[in-house]
Amino acid sequence: MDERLAVYLRAIRERLDALRGRLRERYGWTHMELELELEPLRPALIVSGEIAVPSLRGRIVEALTPMLLDDMELDLRLHPMRVREWYAVPRVGLELWAQHPSQPRRSLATELEPADGPVGHLAHDGPGMLLRARDGTVGWASGLLGEAGPARPLQSPRTRAAAGLEICAAARTYLDTPYLLGGASPRRIDCSALVQRAYERALGLLLPRNSHDQLAVGDGGQPCGTAEGEPGELIFIHSRAMQRLHVGIVGDSGTIIHASRSRAAVIEEPQVEFQLDAQWLHRVSIERLVSWALGQAGRAHVELPRRRPD
Repeated sequence: MDERLAVYLRAIRERLDALRGRLRERYGWTHMELELELEPLRPALIVSGEIAVPSLRGRIVEALTPMLLDDMELDLRLHPMRVREWYAVPRVGLELWAQHPSQPRRSLATELEPADGPVGHLAHDGPGMLLRARDGTVGWASGLLGEAGPARPLQSPRTRAAAGLEICAAARTYLDTPYLLGGASPRRIDCSALVQRAYERALGLLLPRNSHDQLAVGDGGQPCGTAEGEPGELIFIHSRAMQRLHVGIVGDSGTIIHASRSRAAVIEEPQVEFQLDAQWLHRVSIERLVSWALGQAGRAHVELPRRRPD
Protein backbone atom coordinates (compact mmCIF):
# COMPACT_ATOMS: atom_id res chain seq x y z
CA MET A 1 0.00 0.00 0.00
CA ASP A 2 1.16 3.51 -0.76
CA GLU A 3 2.76 5.06 2.34
CA ARG A 4 0.45 8.07 2.15
CA LEU A 5 -2.61 5.82 2.21
CA ALA A 6 -1.16 3.86 5.13
CA VAL A 7 -0.69 7.10 7.07
CA TYR A 8 -4.24 8.10 6.17
CA LEU A 9 -5.67 4.82 7.47
CA ARG A 10 -3.73 5.19 10.72
CA ALA A 11 -5.31 8.62 11.17
CA ILE A 12 -8.76 7.11 10.58
CA ARG A 13 -8.10 4.39 13.18
CA GLU A 14 -6.92 7.00 15.65
CA ARG A 15 -10.14 8.95 15.10
CA LEU A 16 -12.20 5.81 15.72
CA ASP A 17 -10.15 4.99 18.83
CA ALA A 18 -10.88 8.49 20.14
CA LEU A 19 -14.60 7.88 19.54
CA ARG A 20 -14.38 4.59 21.44
CA GLY A 21 -12.71 6.38 24.32
CA ARG A 22 -15.44 9.02 24.52
CA LEU A 23 -18.14 6.37 24.44
CA ARG A 24 -16.47 4.31 27.17
CA GLU A 25 -16.11 7.42 29.30
CA ARG A 26 -19.77 8.31 28.86
CA TYR A 27 -21.36 4.85 28.99
CA GLY A 28 -18.73 2.68 30.71
CA TRP A 29 -18.62 0.25 27.77
CA THR A 30 -18.90 0.15 24.00
CA HIS A 31 -18.49 -2.26 21.13
CA MET A 32 -17.05 -1.29 17.73
CA GLU A 33 -15.30 -4.15 15.91
CA LEU A 34 -14.41 -2.46 12.63
CA GLU A 35 -12.32 -3.11 9.55
CA LEU A 36 -11.14 -0.40 7.15
CA GLU A 37 -10.54 -0.63 3.43
CA LEU A 38 -9.68 1.95 0.81
CA GLU A 39 -11.05 1.60 -2.69
CA PRO A 40 -9.03 4.14 -4.70
CA LEU A 41 -10.93 3.90 -7.99
CA ARG A 42 -14.33 5.01 -6.66
CA PRO A 43 -12.79 6.50 -4.40
CA ALA A 44 -14.28 5.18 -1.13
CA LEU A 45 -13.45 4.52 2.49
CA ILE A 46 -15.19 1.26 3.43
CA VAL A 47 -15.92 0.68 7.12
CA SER A 48 -17.37 -2.75 7.93
CA GLY A 49 -18.04 -4.68 11.10
CA GLU A 50 -20.19 -4.95 14.22
CA ILE A 51 -21.39 -2.13 16.47
CA ALA A 52 -23.21 -2.17 19.81
CA VAL A 53 -26.28 -0.21 18.72
CA PRO A 54 -27.55 1.20 15.39
CA SER A 55 -27.15 4.80 16.60
CA LEU A 56 -23.36 4.35 16.55
CA ARG A 57 -23.58 4.53 12.78
CA GLY A 58 -24.40 8.23 13.01
CA ARG A 59 -21.50 8.86 15.37
CA ILE A 60 -19.09 7.12 13.02
CA VAL A 61 -20.35 9.24 10.13
CA GLU A 62 -19.93 12.37 12.25
CA ALA A 63 -16.36 11.40 13.21
CA LEU A 64 -15.11 10.35 9.77
CA THR A 65 -16.85 12.69 7.33
CA PRO A 66 -14.46 15.60 8.01
CA MET A 67 -11.53 13.28 7.24
CA LEU A 68 -12.71 12.16 3.79
CA LEU A 69 -10.46 13.15 0.91
CA ASP A 70 -11.76 15.03 -2.12
CA ASP A 71 -14.71 13.21 -3.76
CA MET A 72 -14.29 10.26 -1.40
CA GLU A 73 -17.41 8.30 -0.41
CA LEU A 74 -17.95 6.85 3.06
CA ASP A 75 -19.29 3.32 2.60
CA LEU A 76 -20.58 1.88 5.90
CA ARG A 77 -21.29 -1.84 6.05
CA LEU A 78 -22.24 -2.15 9.70
CA HIS A 79 -24.55 -4.42 11.61
CA PRO A 80 -25.61 -4.24 15.28
CA MET A 81 -24.72 -6.97 17.75
CA ARG A 82 -26.71 -10.14 17.29
CA VAL A 83 -28.87 -11.65 20.01
CA ARG A 84 -27.25 -14.68 21.66
CA GLU A 85 -30.38 -15.90 23.39
CA TRP A 86 -33.84 -14.67 24.37
CA TYR A 87 -35.07 -14.56 27.97
CA ALA A 88 -38.41 -13.81 29.58
CA VAL A 89 -38.79 -10.57 31.53
CA PRO A 90 -39.00 -11.34 35.28
CA ARG A 91 -42.41 -11.09 36.94
CA VAL A 92 -41.25 -8.01 38.85
CA GLY A 93 -40.32 -6.26 35.60
CA LEU A 94 -36.96 -5.01 34.38
CA GLU A 95 -35.12 -1.70 34.22
CA LEU A 96 -32.73 -1.06 31.35
CA TRP A 97 -30.05 1.59 31.88
CA ALA A 98 -28.10 3.54 29.29
CA GLN A 99 -24.82 3.17 31.19
CA HIS A 100 -22.85 0.14 32.39
CA PRO A 101 -23.43 -0.76 36.08
CA SER A 102 -19.89 0.40 36.90
CA GLN A 103 -20.83 4.01 36.16
CA PRO A 104 -21.56 6.19 39.23
CA ARG A 105 -24.32 8.10 37.42
CA ARG A 106 -26.78 6.30 35.19
CA SER A 107 -29.88 7.27 33.23
CA LEU A 108 -32.91 5.05 32.83
CA ALA A 109 -33.38 3.90 29.23
CA THR A 110 -36.74 2.19 29.72
CA GLU A 111 -38.81 -0.07 31.93
CA LEU A 112 -40.15 -3.44 30.80
CA GLU A 113 -43.11 -5.39 32.09
CA PRO A 114 -43.43 -9.20 31.73
CA ALA A 115 -45.70 -8.84 28.68
CA ASP A 116 -43.01 -6.78 26.93
CA GLY A 117 -40.67 -9.76 26.73
CA PRO A 118 -38.68 -11.59 25.80
CA VAL A 119 -35.41 -9.64 25.81
CA GLY A 120 -32.36 -10.51 23.74
CA HIS A 121 -29.01 -11.05 25.46
CA LEU A 122 -26.21 -9.28 23.55
CA ALA A 123 -23.23 -9.25 25.89
CA HIS A 124 -22.14 -9.81 29.48
CA ASP A 125 -19.60 -7.65 31.30
CA GLY A 126 -19.02 -7.99 35.03
CA PRO A 127 -22.34 -7.58 36.85
CA GLY A 128 -24.06 -6.19 33.76
CA MET A 129 -26.00 -7.78 30.92
CA LEU A 130 -26.47 -5.83 27.72
CA LEU A 131 -30.00 -6.53 26.48
CA ARG A 132 -32.14 -5.58 23.51
CA ALA A 133 -35.89 -5.18 24.06
CA ARG A 134 -38.44 -6.04 21.37
CA ASP A 135 -38.93 -2.30 20.75
CA GLY A 136 -35.23 -2.00 19.81
CA THR A 137 -34.07 -0.37 23.05
CA VAL A 138 -30.62 -1.52 24.13
CA GLY A 139 -29.60 -1.14 27.77
CA TRP A 140 -27.86 -2.65 30.76
CA ALA A 141 -29.51 -4.72 33.46
CA SER A 142 -28.28 -6.72 36.43
CA GLY A 143 -29.86 -9.50 38.43
CA LEU A 144 -31.80 -12.52 37.25
CA LEU A 145 -33.77 -12.88 34.03
CA GLY A 146 -36.62 -15.26 33.34
CA GLU A 147 -36.34 -18.55 31.52
CA ALA A 148 -34.65 -18.83 28.13
CA GLY A 149 -36.99 -19.29 25.20
CA PRO A 150 -37.70 -18.39 21.59
CA ALA A 151 -38.06 -14.90 20.15
CA ARG A 152 -41.60 -13.51 19.86
CA PRO A 153 -42.09 -12.10 16.34
CA LEU A 154 -43.77 -8.74 15.95
CA GLN A 155 -47.39 -8.95 14.83
CA SER A 156 -49.25 -6.90 12.24
CA PRO A 157 -51.21 -4.09 13.92
CA ARG A 158 -54.94 -4.31 14.37
CA THR A 159 -56.85 -1.79 12.25
CA ARG A 160 -60.39 -0.55 12.79
CA ALA A 161 -62.50 2.51 12.12
CA ALA A 162 -62.34 3.76 15.73
CA ALA A 163 -58.58 3.34 16.06
CA GLY A 164 -58.00 7.00 16.99
CA LEU A 165 -60.57 6.94 19.77
CA GLU A 166 -59.11 3.71 21.16
CA ILE A 167 -55.62 5.23 21.20
CA CYS A 168 -57.00 8.23 23.14
CA ALA A 169 -58.79 5.96 25.59
CA ALA A 170 -55.62 3.94 26.17
CA ALA A 171 -53.58 7.12 26.75
CA ARG A 172 -56.14 8.45 29.26
CA THR A 173 -55.61 5.43 31.50
CA TYR A 174 -52.24 7.04 32.36
CA LEU A 175 -53.64 10.48 33.31
CA ASP A 176 -51.99 11.82 36.48
CA THR A 177 -49.18 9.23 36.28
CA PRO A 178 -45.97 10.94 37.49
CA TYR A 179 -43.47 11.97 34.84
CA LEU A 180 -40.01 10.39 34.82
CA LEU A 181 -37.60 10.42 31.89
CA GLY A 182 -37.08 6.77 30.99
CA GLY A 183 -40.20 5.62 32.83
CA ALA A 184 -42.60 3.33 30.98
CA SER A 185 -44.96 1.93 33.61
CA PRO A 186 -48.20 2.84 35.43
CA ARG A 187 -45.97 4.16 38.25
CA ARG A 188 -43.97 6.63 36.14
CA ILE A 189 -43.73 7.45 32.45
CA ASP A 190 -42.36 9.88 29.88
CA CYS A 191 -43.85 11.30 26.68
CA SER A 192 -42.59 8.72 24.19
CA ALA A 193 -43.43 5.80 26.49
CA LEU A 194 -47.01 7.11 26.81
CA VAL A 195 -47.29 7.10 23.01
CA GLN A 196 -45.76 3.63 22.79
CA ARG A 197 -48.02 2.15 25.47
CA ALA A 198 -51.18 3.72 24.02
CA TYR A 199 -50.53 2.47 20.49
CA GLU A 200 -49.60 -1.01 21.64
CA ARG A 201 -52.64 -1.33 23.90
CA ALA A 202 -55.07 0.00 21.28
CA LEU A 203 -53.67 -1.48 18.07
CA GLY A 204 -51.02 -4.01 19.05
CA LEU A 205 -48.57 -1.69 17.27
CA LEU A 206 -45.12 -1.61 18.87
CA LEU A 207 -43.36 1.71 18.23
CA PRO A 208 -39.74 2.51 19.04
CA ARG A 209 -39.15 3.81 22.55
CA ASN A 210 -37.45 7.12 21.71
CA SER A 211 -39.39 10.17 20.44
CA HIS A 212 -36.72 10.87 17.77
CA ASP A 213 -37.14 7.32 16.47
CA GLN A 214 -40.93 7.65 16.58
CA LEU A 215 -40.71 10.79 14.45
CA ALA A 216 -38.28 9.04 12.09
CA VAL A 217 -40.60 6.08 11.48
CA GLY A 218 -43.24 8.67 10.62
CA ASP A 219 -40.88 10.02 7.91
CA GLY A 220 -40.37 13.17 9.93
CA GLY A 221 -44.08 13.97 9.92
CA GLN A 222 -45.85 16.79 8.14
CA PRO A 223 -45.03 20.35 9.23
CA CYS A 224 -48.13 21.99 10.62
CA GLY A 225 -49.04 25.41 11.95
CA THR A 226 -51.15 24.21 14.87
CA ALA A 227 -51.53 21.13 17.05
CA GLU A 228 -54.87 20.27 15.46
CA GLY A 229 -55.36 16.83 13.93
CA GLU A 230 -57.42 13.67 13.96
CA PRO A 231 -57.82 11.79 17.26
CA GLY A 232 -54.91 9.45 17.92
CA GLU A 233 -52.46 11.23 15.63
CA LEU A 234 -49.09 12.28 17.02
CA ILE A 235 -47.95 15.88 17.35
CA PHE A 236 -44.21 16.45 17.77
CA ILE A 237 -42.92 19.81 18.95
CA HIS A 238 -39.47 21.19 19.55
CA SER A 239 -39.70 22.93 22.90
CA ARG A 240 -38.17 26.40 23.07
CA ALA A 241 -37.79 26.28 26.84
CA MET A 242 -36.26 22.80 27.08
CA GLN A 243 -34.62 22.66 23.64
CA ARG A 244 -35.74 19.08 23.13
CA LEU A 245 -38.25 17.03 21.19
CA HIS A 246 -41.62 16.32 22.79
CA VAL A 247 -44.60 14.28 21.58
CA GLY A 248 -48.29 14.19 22.42
CA ILE A 249 -51.45 12.43 21.20
CA VAL A 250 -54.28 14.40 19.59
CA GLY A 251 -57.45 14.01 21.68
CA ASP A 252 -61.02 13.87 20.43
CA SER A 253 -62.14 17.20 21.93
CA GLY A 254 -59.57 19.79 20.87
CA THR A 255 -56.99 18.52 23.35
CA ILE A 256 -53.54 16.92 23.50
CA ILE A 257 -52.75 14.03 25.86
CA HIS A 258 -49.09 13.97 26.85
CA ALA A 259 -46.61 13.27 29.63
CA SER A 260 -45.55 16.77 30.62
CA ARG A 261 -42.09 17.26 32.05
CA SER A 262 -42.90 20.78 33.28
CA ARG A 263 -46.16 19.65 34.92
CA ALA A 264 -44.52 16.42 36.20
CA ALA A 265 -47.43 14.18 35.14
CA VAL A 266 -49.55 12.89 32.26
CA ILE A 267 -52.13 15.56 31.45
CA GLU A 268 -54.79 16.41 28.88
CA GLU A 269 -54.87 20.06 27.92
CA PRO A 270 -56.21 22.30 25.12
CA GLN A 271 -54.20 22.14 21.91
CA VAL A 272 -53.48 25.86 22.09
CA GLU A 273 -51.78 25.39 25.47
CA PHE A 274 -49.68 22.49 24.20
CA GLN A 275 -48.28 24.45 21.27
CA LEU A 276 -47.39 27.67 23.14
CA ASP A 277 -43.79 26.55 23.69
CA ALA A 278 -43.35 25.03 20.21
CA GLN A 279 -40.51 26.19 18.01
CA TRP A 280 -42.02 23.95 15.33
CA LEU A 281 -44.74 21.29 15.06
CA HIS A 282 -44.91 18.12 12.95
CA ARG A 283 -47.88 15.77 12.70
CA VAL A 284 -47.71 12.00 12.07
CA SER A 285 -50.86 10.12 11.05
CA ILE A 286 -52.04 6.78 12.38
CA GLU A 287 -52.03 5.46 8.81
CA ARG A 288 -48.34 6.23 8.40
CA LEU A 289 -47.45 4.39 11.62
CA VAL A 290 -49.60 1.41 10.69
CA SER A 291 -47.90 1.25 7.28
CA TRP A 292 -44.48 1.26 8.96
CA ALA A 293 -45.54 -1.43 11.46
CA LEU A 294 -46.74 -3.74 8.67
CA GLY A 295 -43.17 -3.75 7.38
CA GLN A 296 -41.90 -4.78 10.83
CA ALA A 297 -44.20 -7.79 11.18
CA GLY A 298 -42.32 -11.05 11.61
CA ARG A 299 -39.13 -9.47 12.97
CA ALA A 300 -37.83 -10.50 16.38
CA HIS A 301 -37.50 -6.85 17.37
CA VAL A 302 -38.15 -3.39 15.93
CA GLU A 303 -35.58 -2.30 13.38
CA LEU A 304 -34.77 1.25 14.45
CA PRO A 305 -34.59 3.89 11.71
CA ARG A 306 -31.41 5.73 10.89
CA ARG A 307 -31.23 9.19 12.41
CA ARG A 308 -28.69 11.82 13.29
CA PRO A 309 -26.67 11.31 16.51
CA ASP A 310 -28.11 12.90 19.66
